[in-house]
Amino acid sequence: MGKASDYWTFLRLDPSGTYRSLEKLEIKAFFQQQFPDQDDWESLTHEAIQSHLFSLLDGSIELQQAAMFSLRCFISHQIVQTCLSLVNQFGSFYRFGLTDLLPLVLDDDGRVPLSSYASLSQQILKTFKPGSGSFSHWITRLVRQHRELNHLLLEHGLYLISDWAILNDTPIDRLRRILNEFFSLAPAEIEQACHLLESYRAIYLPEHTHSRQCQPPTEDQLQRMSDRFQQQTETRIRPDTFLNYLESLAKQLRQHRITARTGRPPTQPIEDSEAQEYPTENQDESCDPATENQFLVKYRQVFESALDNALQTVVQDRIQKAKNQRSAIAFSKHCSCFTVST
Repeated sequence: MGKASDYWTFLRLDPSGTYRSLEKLEIKAFFQQQFPDQDDWESLTHEAIQSHLFSLLDGSIELQQAAMFSLRCFISHQIVQTCLSLVNQFGSFYRFGLTDLLPLVLDDDGRVPLSSYASLSQQILKTFKPGSGSFSHWITRLVRQHRELNHLLLEHGLYLISDWAILNDTPIDRLRRILNEFFSLAPAEIEQACHLLESYRAIYLPEHTHSRQCQPPTEDQLQRMSDRFQQQTETRIRPDTFLNYLESLAKQLRQHRITARTGRPPTQPIEDSEAQEYPTENQDESCDPATENQFLVKYRQVFESALDNALQTVVQDRIQKAKNQRSAIAFSKHCSCFTVST
């Protein structure tokens, strides 16, 4: 187990946007009463402690409030750790810090009984089902799915969703429209990308447990996806290369979603996109690395050209809107010079 003090120290947002730790002595005494042998604290798991605390929520009012606040203490630590993880992983590149995130999610005021405001901590406690999984993972999941947090991350160019979740909720018709209108790919490339996505969804979706986070396809799934793709297109590619194509496709869809939601081009550099050309029909991939490198070079050229066109479209739209606004202002001033006579 980690620090036992996580169950009696409460992390609260301070005016500077960071946090301060408040030791709750009455909750510490409660914890020591529930787990009197401190020598056993190191061997206790979080699951065992949390299971006991949740069981006390059916007890007396005093036990309920103490157990509830102890869990709120733990939640506050997990919220801060999740935000720190996001900052460490993405903050430097996307230019956001802990003080940008905490005011959005560390919103429990620490009052007993709970205030009428529905804090994130309350939502976490209300929606978690003891015995259904890890409490820590549930906290992390709800923090990362928080609407205002994700809106802020989008403003910084970060779309916080896995590649597999993107592919799961992208219908084939939408993919075809995006690759045509946003990336201006050739019809043959679009069709092959659609076959890639269809092969992926046909195998992955029926076997995905929706209560769990989307995981990368297994080797067995990738092999079956590759076989299905070959049946449809007469194009044979290795499962590991099929995975690379899927990741490339997901990155394009991610970039489109960032631009569509923010009106700004994606922040991710082209050279980090690891984009690859989609396989052409009758391509027998017996796996010449030089051939794959040629695909990569060609695809990046197409991708950069398509992205340049998309950026140019966004810029031209903004310029045209600005011109229209100036024209409207000038017309309004011109009209104000006239008076209506009666």
